[in-house]
Amino acid sequence: MRQGWVVRAGQGAGAINLFLERGIVALGGEELGDLSRCASVTEMRQLYEVAFPKDSRSTRITRASQLARFLLDIQPGDNVVTPSPGSAAYLVGVIVSGYQWKPDVIAGMPHTRRVEWRCVTPRRTLTEPTRNTLGSISALFSVPEEIFAEVRQHGIALHAGGARLLGAPSP
Repeated sequence: MRQGWVVRAGQGAGAINLFLERGIVALGGEELGDLSRCASVTEMRQLYEVAFPKDSRSTRITRASQLARFLLDIQPGDNVVTPSPGSAAYLVGVIVSGYQWKPDVIAGMPHTRRVEWRCVTPRRTLTEPTRNTLGSISALFSVPEEIFAEVRQHGIALHAGGARLLGAPSP
């Protein structure tokens, strides 16, 4: 059974159409630079302390832990969902690459992974417990397989090249 992840598309899901069009998920933290050589959560926390000294300790720990999971825990073949609040839907796909440093793909979100987007699932088709699980405000978190089973079950297939999500914020 593959791991499942929710990766948010930035503040207010502002990068959702870029995620879809470019076949990626991404996180911020440009100030940290390329993290290809980062090997542990401890190392990530040290980088955050240097790059964001004015942030609270708890904020640094939370953000470092999320980015470490993105870098170290997500694997090709893992499931991924990205919420699109503006369209009341979820993009559903599969991770198809390792970590990539791509500072020119989405402004302020240089830490990326390639995704094969497979479907869009309308929020209204999901049970309340699933909607609640997917509604966490964290930028990145893991979710159990049963959540993905439900999300996939109600998905509407995407065609090659994708499409702009109705009601999603424009870049």
